[in-house]
Amino acid sequence: IEPRAAIQWQMNDRQTLSASVGLHSKPEHLATYIFDGTLPEGDVHTPNRNLEISKAMHAVLGYDHGLSPNLRLKLEAYYQQLYDIPIEATPGSTASVLNSFDIWDIIGADSMNNDGFGRNYGLDLTLEKFFSDQYYFLITGSLYESNFKANDQKWHNTRFNGNYQLTALAGKEFKVGKKKQNIIGLNGKFIISGGNRFTPVDLEASRAAGEWINFDDRPFESRSSTYWRFDLGFSYKINKKKTTHSIMLDIQNVANRFNEYGRYYDEDTQQIEVWTQQGLFPNFNYRIEF
Repeated sequence: IEPRAAIQWQMNDRQTLSASVGLHSKPEHLATYIFDGTLPEGDVHTPNRNLEISKAMHAVLGYDHGLSPNLRLKLEAYYQQLYDIPIEATPGSTASVLNSFDIWDIIGADSMNNDGFGRNYGLDLTLEKFFSDQYYFLITGSLYESNFKANDQKWHNTRFNGNYQLTALAGKEFKVGKKKQNIIGLNGKFIISGGNRFTPVDLEASRAAGEWINFDDRPFESRSSTYWRFDLGFSYKINKKKTTHSIMLDIQNVANRFNEYGRYYDEDTQQIEVWTQQGLFPNFNYRIEF
């Protein structure tokens, strides 16, 4: 049973206040529950078969202001309390399903329980110009905090706690041709956000052991450099009597910036190295509709 409630106050023709609260739940990846292992005596066991599903309480307060018929400002404050989160049962462990990227992160924990917690809260701002007069734009910004608590009973940053993000995109269309039936489109998008969180590498221990070793008691304490990217798109649509031809070129990461993804210990150099994400990536597309 997941009760939810919402209320909205229409202050006037252009302004609205809203509030909502509710309980939500979701199962984790199936591997979380069916992972099995072999005991020293040879018996197969499934320690996580009876785990509860993850749960959360959401609360949102919103303000919506129609600045003009085609321009809207929206502000939202939110808080999310997570509980019954699967975590590794080993005393002092900092492993939580909240930081998993894929099933290998999840099934790395031999035995789990539902004693984990998490919390997310922040402020979102949106300024949106709907498509009119042949152009549009959208600006969204977010300030937020994302934490988790595992078996060490301490609050830590989650892997995804970038703390801020700003996205701005805009587009413009131009009608061309003798009858103005063809359309040239230009679109751009800019993104900037806090870098990925990662657990710092224990350089001395890694050198001594000859392999990558982290400070496991300091999960996601470090952060990569600021992430930013600029994308640019061009399109040309030819409208004929029975067919429409569309030529599109999208260039992601126009500046060819190799954003930092994380850091690792390189056994060959015996140093902490940086791995990066992909640089410039063009994508060309042609489509015919009839």
